[in-house]
Amino acid sequence: MNLSSKPNRAGPRESEKEMKKLMFAATAAVCAAVTFGLESANIVGYAKDQLAGNANLRAAQFNMVSAEGMDIQSIMPSIPEGEEFYSGCVQIQLCTSGMGTEATYMYLTAEDSPDGEAGWYDEGWETRIEKTFAQGEGFIAVSDYDTGFVTTAGEVISGAQVIPLAVNANLCGNNRPTELDIQSIVPGLVYDEETGVLSKGEDFYSGCVQIQLCTSGMGTEATYMYLTAEDSPDGEEGWYDEGWETRIEKTFNAGEGFVAVSDYDESFISLPAIPGIN
Repeated sequence: MNLSSKPNRAGPRESEKEMKKLMFAATAAVCAAVTFGLESANIVGYAKDQLAGNANLRAAQFNMVSAEGMDIQSIMPSIPEGEEFYSGCVQIQLCTSGMGTEATYMYLTAEDSPDGEAGWYDEGWETRIEKTFAQGEGFIAVSDYDTGFVTTAGEVISGAQVIPLAVNANLCGNNRPTELDIQSIVPGLVYDEETGVLSKGEDFYSGCVQIQLCTSGMGTEATYMYLTAEDSPDGEEGWYDEGWETRIEKTFNAGEGFVAVSDYDESFISLPAIPGIN
């Protein structure tokens, strides 16, 4: 089947309508929570992230209202005005720990989908996808055009987070609507769920957790190593270049993804809370 052979101008309009419904539902849910006497409710927002051609490493920026994580069906793709939207022109890919392609999901128009609903389906255009992205989990968005967009909406994730890592590569990202300094991302091997404290542990060593940036072809653009104070050139722990010489200055934009690489079967990275948001 040629996945690029079915132009359909209804696609962008369908996406816009669905996103308006989603934003309305999110706002209504928070209003209802306030009405029923909660002292406070989470902030609701939305983001429209621009894609370049080929692969874009992204992170779901919100939680669905009153839920932990982001439903893939709430991610709405679109393309520049005047271009033809067709089923499969925007895709989402998941990766294996070795950065191979684990799954590819295609956004289909209602006209092309097997059940008459626009949304994310498997590569064979047969099965509607059920997938929830956990907090901090990343994905690869692929556009057939030189540019494109994915729009999400929901509750802003404002509190501190601890993201579990498996051995080798993990797709992660900045899932908040603010910038994230790489030096505020702290790895560890021991996480106490009761206290919420993440610590290095006795077996932590410099370079056992890394952050990688990727090219549009998903090749490695840069590798950063987390060094202990004992091993770093300036006596401060943090993220340094692969040669252990230069402290990294890098800011992740809202929704920007990265690859976290761990030498251990179980480890973690922590992201700080957003200042000024309860």
